[in-house]
Amino acid sequence: MQISSDNEVKKTTNKGRKKIIIENFPEYYERYKIREFSKTELAKKLNISRPTLDKLIKQIQNK
Repeated sequence: MQISSDNEVKKTTNKGRKKIIIENFPEYYERYKIREFSKTELAKKLNISRPTLDKLIKQIQNK
């Protein structure tokens, strides 16, 4: 059995999932607020899940 030094140990660079960035999300959010479409329709349009959409809406409301 060979023991490697700290320099030889491979360090991982995985830092979790990639953040979802949706261009023009505030515009879509405004259209959702005036009931142009529902949450389900908006999620399908943006190709994201409903829980992810809920998180994005919560973030924009807290700003």
